[in-house]
Amino acid sequence: MHINYLLNKLSVICFIMRRLVQILNIDTLKVIYFAHFHSLIKCGIINWGNSTTMHKAFVVQKHILRTILGKAQGVPVKVGL
Repeated sequence: MHINYLLNKLSVICFIMRRLVQILNIDTLKVIYFAHFHSLIKCGIINWGNSTTMHKAFVVQKHILRTILGKAQGVPVKVGL
């Protein structure tokens, strides 16, 4: 149940980031990413990191990183900005 709640929050942040990438520079986008997205994932990873559905959160994470970096879908990205 917690992971579904988390995925919903992460998806909202992903939507917002797609809008912000058009008006903000990459440094500001990184600050927003670490403040709002990365902190949510890092907060409880010890408790739910081995969950079978957690891979969905990491897929959303890669999508946001591609958006910030301006890369196309399918292009590999490093998780550590």
